[in-house]
Amino acid sequence: MMEKKQTRKVQFTGGSTYIVSLPVDWIREMDIQQGDELFFSRQQDNSLAISPKKKPRNDFNSTTIIVDPADKKVDILRLLISHYLVGYDKLKLVFNGKYAADDRKWIKESVRKRLIALEVVEESSDWVMFQSLLNYNQFPLNKAMSNILRIVRSMQNDSKKALLELDRNVASEVIQRDIEVDRFYLLIVRQLKAVLRNPELASDLGLANVRECLGYRLVVKNVERIADHAENVAKFSLKIDRINPEIHDLISSIYELNEIIFNNIIECLEGKDRKIVNKIIDDSQRSIALGRELDEMILNDDNLSGRIFLNSVSESLKRMAGYSADISEVILNMSVKEPDFNTQ
Repeated sequence: MMEKKQTRKVQFTGGSTYIVSLPVDWIREMDIQQGDELFFSRQQDNSLAISPKKKPRNDFNSTTIIVDPADKKVDILRLLISHYLVGYDKLKLVFNGKYAADDRKWIKESVRKRLIALEVVEESSDWVMFQSLLNYNQFPLNKAMSNILRIVRSMQNDSKKALLELDRNVASEVIQRDIEVDRFYLLIVRQLKAVLRNPELASDLGLANVRECLGYRLVVKNVERIADHAENVAKFSLKIDRINPEIHDLISSIYELNEIIFNNIIECLEGKDRKIVNKIIDDSQRSIALGRELDEMILNDDNLSGRIFLNSVSESLKRMAGYSADISEVILNMSVKEPDFNTQ
């Protein structure tokens, strides 16, 4: 339930000073003392955001999660990820009863693989303490975005090699790389959620304003989906023993176009160039149209055993292009300056 809005009267004192009192419950919650400094920042809608001066942290945002022996290890991992995303720095996992050693080991290893900078700092036979060792200003959003984009581009390029050359080793590498994408995706979501809770963090993460959080949230989700489909192609390639030369050439052409599209997305995110945005959308539509041609070609292919997997490949290629178009539209929206409603 949202808190009821409070009103305060503006008072004039000393011939030049305007005073507004602050809610006492907020003062107590923020642990503000007489003489403490407050920060005021003017927002785009001309409202004022008030925040207390940052004090040295003597403690971390912490929580305790109780685990029963019947709880599945996958469910526990999901719960840990959820707490990580909302901003907890310390997560104490308490085992309410004897919990299988192998499952406990799997949980710790999965946390290390999937959650950046969340490490085991203490442990006993009854509990495990995880702690985030990363400060937001040490890993700004643009660096995290750059890393996830680089990994996804390599996955897209290597999934092409895995498929067209039927290279099982490369396919396996692409599948493994998806875990790295998930790590950066979860980190970025955690960062964006932190800014929504505390707009003052926006500058630390390299954001121009809080409004950009929604845009980047949509962008990174679609980037993560492109990685998922690159992984899918790699998985399907492991089940295909041969590809018709005509189908091979058309898939190669689609991949070349998708590579151009993704490189333009990277360039566009850096400069938010509207001309590049429109080119991405046009090229994405061309790629999807080629994908439909590929569907027809696969339908008439005599390789019955590989047809079902090639159909899935075609669907993933079309999805990659579709998500790229979605990203470009979000970037276009982010590039448009909001109107100043207060001047009208």
